[in-house]
Amino acid sequence: GFWISSASGDTDEYGQKAYFTVSLRSKPADNVTIGLTSSALDEGSVTPDNHTFTPSNWNASKGFTVTGQPDNISDGDQSYSVRLTGDNDTGDSGYLNLDPADVLLRNLDKDKAGFVVSSISGDSSEDGPSASFTVRLRSQPEDNVTITLSSSDTGEGRISHIDSTAVSGDTATLTFTRSNWSAAQTVTVTGQTDNFSDGDQNYTIILSQ
Repeated sequence: GFWISSASGDTDEYGQKAYFTVSLRSKPADNVTIGLTSSALDEGSVTPDNHTFTPSNWNASKGFTVTGQPDNISDGDQSYSVRLTGDNDTGDSGYLNLDPADVLLRNLDKDKAGFVVSSISGDSSEDGPSASFTVRLRSQPEDNVTITLSSSDTGEGRISHIDSTAVSGDTATLTFTRSNWSAAQTVTVTGQTDNFSDGDQNYTIILSQ
């Protein structure tokens, strides 16, 4: 049989590692090779992917490393396993085709849903200078995500462009898909003249879904 330790802890999407060890319960009459694979390569990978125990090293614990993998999806913590396979070619009848137990793990999700909105590049003004900011998603969505933008005071500033496309009307939209979610989209805001000596005016570009 096999001595298989539990994993040392969880992996995570930032590359956190977990460790476990394997050794044989008894001295084999021939070499015994085990193989290792992850049940979910997008959650964790294991190294090395095989090891051979011999009649001289059978009781020396062999260490294995499992590394968490990023998936860019806000999918919560995910359970997976390292699958261990036995030796179908060894000359030891006790270990021939003997299947070791798998090691259970969990990959912690670090891709929380949300938005990354940059600071505005500067002030707009009534004589025409524009300001801009960018928007992108924090993680890959399962479906398209649309954001509506509007000015709290169109007499002071209006959304004039999304990237290089001109905007007509009082609102604009940003659409993020599974393929473009991480590409920042640029929103340009142009100041409006009101022919009043009313001092500097604060206003807001409102983002909503």
